[in-house]
Amino acid sequence: MQNINLERLLDKAKQLEKSYEWLQAAEFYQKANKLISKNRNFRKKAELHEQMGYSFYRSAFQSQNNTVFRKRLKLAIRAFLSVKKLLGHVKEEKIQARSLHAEAFIAYARSWLETNPVKKKEMLNEWWFLANKTLVEYEREGNTYSIGKMCNNLVEYSCYNRFWLVSDYAEQEKIGSEAIGFAERAINILSKLNDDYELTRAYCFASHFYYHGTFLWNDKEKLVEIARKAPLYSAKALELSKKTGDAWLISWAQVTAFHANQLIPKRNMAKELKHCENALKYGKIAKDNFMVGYVSAKSSIAYCASSPMTEDPDKQQELYEKALKASQKAVSIFSIFNYIPGFSYLWQSESLCRLASIETNLGKKQHLIEKAIKAAKKGIEHARGWRRLVGSLSFTLAESLVLLSETTVIQEKRKLLNEALFHAQNFVTFQEKMVRSQLFRAMAYHFLALVQNKIAHLEENEGASLKLFNAAIRSMEKCIEIIEKLVEKDPDQWIAGGFFGPYYYDLGEILQKTHFPSQKEKFLSRAIEALKKATNFFKKSGLHARAAESHWKTGQIRDRLSEYREASQEYRLASDAYAVAAKNIPKLKQFYNENLAYMNAWSQIEQAKLAHSIEEYSKAKKRYVKAAKLHESTDQWSYLAPNYSALANMEEAEGLSRKDNTKQAKLAFEKALGQFAEAEKTIKNKIGEITSEEEKEMTQKLLQDSNLRRNYCQARILVEEAKLLDKEGKYRQSSRSYGEAAKNISAITEKTEAEAERKELEYLSVLCRAWGKMADAEEQTSSEAYLEAAEFFEEAKDYCFTRK
Repeated sequence: MQNINLERLLDKAKQLEKSYEWLQAAEFYQKANKLISKNRNFRKKAELHEQMGYSFYRSAFQSQNNTVFRKRLKLAIRAFLSVKKLLGHVKEEKIQARSLHAEAFIAYARSWLETNPVKKKEMLNEWWFLANKTLVEYEREGNTYSIGKMCNNLVEYSCYNRFWLVSDYAEQEKIGSEAIGFAERAINILSKLNDDYELTRAYCFASHFYYHGTFLWNDKEKLVEIARKAPLYSAKALELSKKTGDAWLISWAQVTAFHANQLIPKRNMAKELKHCENALKYGKIAKDNFMVGYVSAKSSIAYCASSPMTEDPDKQQELYEKALKASQKAVSIFSIFNYIPGFSYLWQSESLCRLASIETNLGKKQHLIEKAIKAAKKGIEHARGWRRLVGSLSFTLAESLVLLSETTVIQEKRKLLNEALFHAQNFVTFQEKMVRSQLFRAMAYHFLALVQNKIAHLEENEGASLKLFNAAIRSMEKCIEIIEKLVEKDPDQWIAGGFFGPYYYDLGEILQKTHFPSQKEKFLSRAIEALKKATNFFKKSGLHARAAESHWKTGQIRDRLSEYREASQEYRLASDAYAVAAKNIPKLKQFYNENLAYMNAWSQIEQAKLAHSIEEYSKAKKRYVKAAKLHESTDQWSYLAPNYSALANMEEAEGLSRKDNTKQAKLAFEKALGQFAEAEKTIKNKIGEITSEEEKEMTQKLLQDSNLRRNYCQARILVEEAKLLDKEGKYRQSSRSYGEAAKNISAITEKTEAEAERKELEYLSVLCRAWGKMADAEEQTSSEAYLEAAEFFEEAKDYCFTRK
């Protein structure tokens, strides 16, 4: 009767285990133990305490608060202490391994109770030593199944706290290598035995460590093995987990599939999110609260990674909000289990930072950034002693500080950026010492370059500014050097598309903003090369709006180099890319169509500049008229239309002047003068409404140029008047007007940045002086005056043909 009752209790316990009712299962094992309390079968009692202890251990990870978690773990530890004591009464051989197994488990369970990272690491080292010692005993006994199971324990239990409590890269690599070795051994043993559960566990955690091997090794052969085995073992885990029907194993298999998907060509972000959803679903079925927290953290990572792969702002915001929600859930759950303090704060801070980056309302933006900074600092505070984590938190803190600096005044901006620089440098140091992932090293140098560049532009001392600027270039080049090696190794990998595009774009951005004239041409040529690569990467990943931005930026640089034909082509390509983006995202069609028209307008402007440079003024006028109409067709840039209408009239005036239609030329320059004055008023009325720093900078430049063009028109009116006076024989007044015009044109030249324009103005100034001297010579009828005029004409020989 006792045996029948015992079997019933044990059957009930097994049923409860299958339905993930681990606490109730432990209670039935307790009842079974009491049933045989007077029995001197110590081996059987030890077995029941093992099962009871394991059930308490699994129930601990179903806890909803830290108090219950600690209580259940202590019950598990007490049960295994009883196992050790009971086995002491067994007078048989082959019992030493089980006793050591219990001792190892006690050390491991106690590590979960410890909050001090130093002590936690000591306990895990003790567990590792005892577990390996247990393995030796199982080998001595020839217990193949227990060897496979213990190998699984060594791998699985290493992937939680132990893998994160490393002091340096060497220790991390050692743990990863050992784990993979034990995982392969477990697979080899368990493949020959009839236990799908343990074999699935072996494949799961083998795949897990192969994935993490991408951050540990640079060796090409190892990386090839990783790229092959991580997805292969994940697929085996998925297949076998379904066969077992165990929700906890299925959840873990889905996590490994999420990881493995990152290593295959043409990474599928939607598939990754689906794996996270499935992992969360089965974690909940298993009632494993720790698993829910772990998968929530992974989901947050997946949502953050997915968002930049879409150009739909609503979709981006939705994904970042989901990332934030998942990270907050992870923060709450991880605190129950004392698990890697700060890990979930990392993704909470990152999610808040990303949300802030796309927020347009300044107040909301600052609020989100401040919350991101608070989360990062809280994470760093909680992660003391967890070096791997503190390094990553330094990055997200620096990222948030940079974002906040963009919303504040110059004095505060400098302070925030210098603090960000400190954390960015820490992140670089961390990557060099702790992580061998080339991708993460590239990220570290990329971000450091952005911070260095921002500080360089705030630095008032030119020498210090140049030093920082060159440091930013070196950091960015280090990043690009790493990226190009990654692309060379695997050109089809998903990250060679949308992920790498921004790196080249930012390099182009840094190079094109140089304020050092002596190095301008060199930097701008390199910027064009970088932006060309950015464009290719964006197009490869279907990010057509980003490709348009790259063409746009390249057009601006070509313009600065006076390469008007090439600039026009870049703007046209930008327009084409916006057309594709408008088709792909209908809700943004109007926005992209506005940009499309704006790019077409700039293409016309560059064509106008080209026509002007070869003195085809009627063509230049037509191009400016088209540019004005295109600006007028937009809501955002219609205020610029009068400026280009004024330029069109100025070109007409230039053409009339060249044809010696002096009176009409003078009238046209007077008309353009009035139009530039009106255009300035329109721009000034609009400038207060502009939120984009780049557009504000552009309009400020237009105001400066417009003022110079008004001065130019006034100077040209003097030239035309001088011509009329010359025709009337009023040579003295003509000479005076030419001289005043030359003086005014020289003043304009000093304030003109574009080399081609400066050269044209310089020649025109010399030509006016020559004409003035010619008028003096006519007045004096002196050979010396004619010779002096001839010297000026020789200097302005490129323009001599314009005066008959």
